[in-house]
Amino acid sequence: MAERAAQVRSMKAIYEGAVRIYGWLGLPHDNEEARAAVVIMRECNKYLREGLRDNNDDIMMVFSKITSDLACFPHDAQSELGWAGIARICDSPFWRRAWIYQEVSTPTKISFWYGHHDFDDVLVNAVATMAINFAKLPGFPENIAKSCGHGSGAYSMIDARNRRENGQNLSFAELMQEMRVADCTDLRDRVYCLLAHTSDVPAGRFNIDYQIDPMELFVDVARYLITESKGGLEIFRYVFTPTAESTQEAFRARFQPSLPSWVPDWRQKVYLDSAFGHFTMTADDGLPLYTPLSGPVRVRVESSQLHVQGLVMRDTEITLLTNIWDDYNRSWQAPLKWYNDLLADFGSCPSVDMAIRRSMLGNRTFFKEDHHWVQYKYRRGGLLDWQVIEATSSVPDPSSPTRPAYMFADFYNVCYGRRLAVLDHRRIAVVPAGATIGDKIAAFQGGHSLYLLRPLHDDHFQFIGECYVDGWMNGEIAHEKAEGIVRTIRLV
Repeated sequence: MAERAAQVRSMKAIYEGAVRIYGWLGLPHDNEEARAAVVIMRECNKYLREGLRDNNDDIMMVFSKITSDLACFPHDAQSELGWAGIARICDSPFWRRAWIYQEVSTPTKISFWYGHHDFDDVLVNAVATMAINFAKLPGFPENIAKSCGHGSGAYSMIDARNRRENGQNLSFAELMQEMRVADCTDLRDRVYCLLAHTSDVPAGRFNIDYQIDPMELFVDVARYLITESKGGLEIFRYVFTPTAESTQEAFRARFQPSLPSWVPDWRQKVYLDSAFGHFTMTADDGLPLYTPLSGPVRVRVESSQLHVQGLVMRDTEITLLTNIWDDYNRSWQAPLKWYNDLLADFGSCPSVDMAIRRSMLGNRTFFKEDHHWVQYKYRRGGLLDWQVIEATSSVPDPSSPTRPAYMFADFYNVCYGRRLAVLDHRRIAVVPAGATIGDKIAAFQGGHSLYLLRPLHDDHFQFIGECYVDGWMNGEIAHEKAEGIVRTIRLV
């Protein structure tokens, strides 16, 4: 174990010192299929390269012109064979191994070999990008979109390389989340393989020790991120409470031994976007300018409990919960049914209509007028427009600032893997998939979001996940309670 630990400490230096890196994906199932796959990759890259040249490097304009008429869309036997080969390449176990992150994310040039067929990261990036956009068009196979698109191992690894090349360094918590879908023979490697790639963990803070229990290591990671790093309570966005009601195995999976409810379980292969606090602007002192409950972050870890300062809306009841939107192909039909059913329950009340459509975009209207995101007026401060969502696959006016692809991305990030809820007094909320009737809304001092807790006894609670409540996200929640209600909340 000591020798292995020493090798792990040297991995980054080894890869960064290499002249070139070669990734071996194994022998192809069918040489003709593999050859056709590389042809499709080159066609995808050609379209993107020429599109950027012709549209002043406006990638969104390039995306808006993607149709099923392109040569790289599966339209005949040969192109269908090529996409089948691409799916097989992207489904290779190679992409899902945690240590591949070391190879792919280093600055060294990299080539991938699939038998005697070779391609580089640029081609993989191009085909993944096109697959994500083709998935919005009718006729594109769902299994290919799943193999190549968001959440796939190939996309995650190439995306990591792109971020490194663009200087977009992720925090330790974000890297841990990126590696959540990776395969590890040793759970401790989910932490150790990332230590050399993050700048926000002091050298020596985590000793590479293969004798430590993995669950103890995960708790220590959570303790560090909450009490020692700048991120503070942001780690709560990575906590996912499983639910037996989901159609997705990853959303149902429970592991033993269990972790404290406030600690992200990195054994779960769950990748959800944080939708409710990600765009919070930060003051010079590191605290969020707009928080559901103002005040400094005061936390303490005692054994397996996390003590935080906050308030619990004990008198607020969840009166209605929709089902979970967990449709992997991102079909918006289920959330549209949420919307229609809820609106019908309230007699098409205009104020409820607006609250639902604000909530389904995670609307937090706090940006200054000159902020660069304001140009996309629906992004924050707007309402979900179902006509725009329906038009996502065919943009009538690519030059419009309200581009459907952006609205769909926000809508997807907010709703996927979650439920809509109605609280008393017709207040609308977006809650975690694991929510049940009886759970309570809470706010923690300095938290970037609201949170859902399950009462246990006294001031002890199970942490369920972050949530959104219309009209309570930017400090309004404190006005619903009398002064002096902030107290210690014990998460177990």
